[in-house]
Amino acid sequence: MGTDLEVGLPIQRPVEGERGIVSTLLPGGTVASVVHVGPYHELEIIYPALEVWIEKHGYVITGPPRNVILTNHALVTDPAGYQTEVLWPIIKGEAG
Repeated sequence: MGTDLEVGLPIQRPVEGERGIVSTLLPGGTVASVVHVGPYHELEIIYPALEVWIEKHGYVITGPPRNVILTNHALVTDPAGYQTEVLWPIIKGEAG
């Protein structure tokens, strides 16, 4: 059984995918975001907390969350210092 994984890289222009790789453009828009400092396995506690914040402030989730790794692992080797920004696409409105 395989796993779907999406990796984003900043590029100057769209590229042609090959051998199972697909190039897409992420849509812009409003996101709820938070920067987590610590090991990646602790990210699982961020999603429920961010989801509560989104709902409490009258927003609706419009897509899956995105993680942006801010850490240069050549400089930061201790997982306690890893920084990851979690971005969750949202719009203002009522859940239907």
